[in-house]
Amino acid sequence: MAEEQSGGVRNIWLLLIALGLGLVVVIIYNVQIHRVRMEGRGRTLRLLKLTRDMDLNDKIGDEDVEIGAVPRQFEGSLGNVVDEDRRNYVIGKVMQRGARKGQWLLWSHLTGEAGVRENPINPGNIGVTVPLDSTKSPGDLLRPNDKVNLIGIIVAGGQPQTYRIIEDVRVLAVGGKARDRATGGRLTRTAAGARLYRSVTIEVAPAVSLQLANVLTHVSGDCWLELRGTTEGRSLDAGQISPALKNLASKAAIAERGGGPSFNDGGGAFGQE
Repeated sequence: MAEEQSGGVRNIWLLLIALGLGLVVVIIYNVQIHRVRMEGRGRTLRLLKLTRDMDLNDKIGDEDVEIGAVPRQFEGSLGNVVDEDRRNYVIGKVMQRGARKGQWLLWSHLTGEAGVRENPINPGNIGVTVPLDSTKSPGDLLRPNDKVNLIGIIVAGGQPQTYRIIEDVRVLAVGGKARDRATGGRLTRTAAGARLYRSVTIEVAPAVSLQLANVLTHVSGDCWLELRGTTEGRSLDAGQISPALKNLASKAAIAERGGGPSFNDGGGAFGQE
């Protein structure tokens, strides 16, 4: 009986020792994992990344950002990125310029100031720069990612007529300095403070780009813009040359020697086969 009790006590001690050793192993493992993670944090940046496309004036929700890691060696090339510690600060803030899903959130997205150079063009499309009549600029209302209609005057049969050349296209950039018609000097704002610019870069499909180039050779003077509402639905002809101009879209005006483009379309330029 004494031997059985002695054996039972010995087994209990062995079990306790095994449990103690197991606990020590678990503690050492967790300490090691914690050390590795801390070392890893020293070598990586934990930044906020967008989980969806964001447009101008969109409010950032908690579900709109996630945390991503990137090697610290790339820190200098990322621009003014927002780190994970500022997550609570940016929630509820309003986007001052658009950004795409998967992009790192930049402070410039919240301030509207230029950050690192990004390519805003959607895959498969191209950017086309169109000269504008600076006297008809929408001023500070117009910003990248806005949707616009391009307007121009085209002479057909000796009669000028205004057309919406292309509707519902996205603005990639606005730029250029206007000139004061009286002095010829360059300026960026009117006396009232409204912003002026001489060109806009819009996003179109490659085939539409060539059609637009043809139509613009028929335009009298410079084009101007109509700014579309931010909640307005896509039009049926979004991103397409107006059907009324389809013949002009297939051929450029022939510039006469020493003169501007010829607007003689033979009477069949607008929608006639």
